Amino acid sequence: MRVAYLSDIHADISRRNWGVIDLLIDALREVDPDVFVICGDISHRLDDIEYAFRKLEEMKSLKIFVSGNHDIWISKTKQKKGYNSYVKYYRDIKGICEKHNVTYLAKEPAIISDVAFVGTMGWYDYSLRNEALDDLIPMSSYRAKKSIYGYWNDAKWAYWPLDLNIENRDWRIRRLCLRMSDEKVTNMLCQDLAEQIRLVKGKVKQIIAVTHMVPFKELIEYTGDPSIDFFYAFAGSTKIGEILKACKLVTHVIYGHIHKQSSAEIHSINCYSSPIGYLDDFEGDLLDYVYKTLGYFSL
Repeated sequence: MRVAYLSDIHADISRRNWGVIDLLIDALREVDPDVFVICGDISHRLDDIEYAFRKLEEMKSLKIFVSGNHDIWISKTKQKKGYNSYVKYYRDIKGICEKHNVTYLAKEPAIISDVAFVGTMGWYDYSLRNEALDDLIPMSSYRAKKSIYGYWNDAKWAYWPLDLNIENRDWRIRRLCLRMSDEKVTNMLCQDLAEQIRLVKGKVKQIIAVTHMVPFKELIEYTGDPSIDFFYAFAGSTKIGEILKACKLVTHVIYGHIHKQSSAEIHSINCYSSPIGYLDDFEGDLLDYVYKTLGYFSL
């Protein structure tokens, strides 16, 4: 079985990024995978996500998707109307996936022969922060997603309400709705991953996990520069990795988010990442870049 993977297309960032969608099919024909995995961050626009999946319909391989944090961003106008990241993640993106025959790893796993694919977007609880900077950056800055060293945009666009029925509330109630803490969001999404693993154990010989967020601290290369390392607090969670390590059937994890191509073995798990990243200033041959960025491995 050949598994191809990619993440962080960010079609909403620049025309070059949007152009990746049209070129992706050519690269996939060359690799000819049995399974193609996208590890999140296609676009905050649902139309872009649907366009990407519509283009991929001509592929016969199994297509798998987990959302990224950008995919669940909500405009301020829609937030005021009660639309939120929970609904977008569990309902609307799922609906687009079903419409275009893409397997969405949010609640349900996928099994091919004796191999299971499980997954979640994941979230962050600041456990991947550079703890050496704790004297400089208090926990309150991470919770606010703001410090003198930078600002994390999920603070503005990711909206996980405590009241999950907020869409149906009166506007006066909506404007007072509290948000879930990042720790609560992390726990919720990690529970999804653990439940998927529980469902497939005993049915398969091997499990491949797919996440958007980074699962292991060992995959982070800290710089010591707080203006850079501040943002690693939002890279993922050690809880994701603990869930994966607890199951001996998990042999691979494919992730995205930090825009760094990587292949490493951590805790006897093969970890892969191959992001497109931001192409605002990219001036090279885009098709060649897509060919070189598309990762794959064989089981």
